[in-house]
Amino acid sequence: MTVGQMGFGIWGNLRLLVDLFESVLPQGFQQGVTRRVAELRAGNDDEALRRFAGASLTVFAGIAAISTLIVYLFADTLALKYTGSADNAPLVRLIAAALPGLTFSGLLYAVLRGLKRVRRLALISAAAAAIMAGVAIPLIVLFELPGLLLSLTVVELLQIALLTRAVKRDLTLTLQLPRWEDWRMFSGLGALLFGSGIVTWTSNNWLRVDYLALYGAETAGLFEAAFRLTNFILAAVLATMMAHVFPRMSEIESREEFSRELNLTLRAYLLVCTPGLLITALLENELLALFYDSTFIDAARMHLMAPLLMACFFQIVMWCFMITLIPRKRHAAYFLTCLGIALVIPAFYLPLRQADIPASLALAMPPAYALIGLGLMLYLMLRMGFYWEWAAFRMAAVSALVLFWALFLGGDATEFRLMRIAALPLWAALAVPLGEWRRYLRQSRELLRERLRESR
Repeated sequence: MTVGQMGFGIWGNLRLLVDLFESVLPQGFQQGVTRRVAELRAGNDDEALRRFAGASLTVFAGIAAISTLIVYLFADTLALKYTGSADNAPLVRLIAAALPGLTFSGLLYAVLRGLKRVRRLALISAAAAAIMAGVAIPLIVLFELPGLLLSLTVVELLQIALLTRAVKRDLTLTLQLPRWEDWRMFSGLGALLFGSGIVTWTSNNWLRVDYLALYGAETAGLFEAAFRLTNFILAAVLATMMAHVFPRMSEIESREEFSRELNLTLRAYLLVCTPGLLITALLENELLALFYDSTFIDAARMHLMAPLLMACFFQIVMWCFMITLIPRKRHAAYFLTCLGIALVIPAFYLPLRQADIPASLALAMPPAYALIGLGLMLYLMLRMGFYWEWAAFRMAAVSALVLFWALFLGGDATEFRLMRIAALPLWAALAVPLGEWRRYLRQSRELLRERLRESR
């Protein structure tokens, strides 16, 4: 047994609740913890670091308790809104059971990112993915959609055990009352990022609920399956950005060093992610059948995969720019970027919706993220001293053009497949000249070794 297209449609909307209580509400606290832990670690103030970590644990315990209580008490109302039936309230209560684990794992990840324990984060992320597969698949087979939701709780508990052990190698977390300076830090940065998160979540919430109501649970399920598959690369990118780029940008002082680091970040992520996107495009039918079942191949036939892969590329570039704003204390620019995302995607979606195009939500995303990324790039160039190095600009431009060619300019299925097979060597030849590959890979290997040494 599997969740099915309709089940994935319901899961996609229920995931909005998970995102709200897992990411949006504690988002400012998580990034505040990462930044403050990085500062205390750089100052070698171990006592202040232990005290702050304990105060953060108290704050996150409060967030977990309040979130769980709200979802549990209003399960009937939330089920009616997000699934169309109050009979699905038990599914919402399963989400409530997972919220404490999701909240505490978010805190532990934030502490490890601040400590710059990149190797531990990578190992735990890989272990969590393996645990998810090992736990979720049997539960889905046995219980279908309730099994998928139940797996959230089980996986988070196991992940917390791994994270706690990793954090204990540097410090012991004990509950401590937050001091005034802690509340001031949390309320300042936390309020800003909470507002930013609420703005984007509200927009996304309306889009997904409207899409479900307009096209039904089965079409929404196909969109959800394609969205999760194409955003797997983006999720990995954001995890590594928060682990490395975020604390690194907090330490940089000069504009020249900032620009150099950002160019290096762009080159590194484009070098890794563009081939991944091209391979996903080539194997879209096989991957949909592998991760879901053969009925989900309809997501490719509905032309959902191509625009979502293009949107993923533009989001990667956008986040390379956006991840620099908070550590560089450009809080207003961060909020305005989130506001832009919340407004621009619906602006592209509404005309497509009026035209009754089933892929309307997927088609709205690439131009929206491209426009936001362009605005961020201009802001960084005009206000923060960023300038393109030729190697990074060439890689970004070639990656965008080759992806667009491979995803949208083919004819029948055979022509599409041949173009996507040719796209990877074409990108490799144009993005980085042949003579530079050896030097570039050597520099990347040396940089990776340096970062891993720092994380020990």
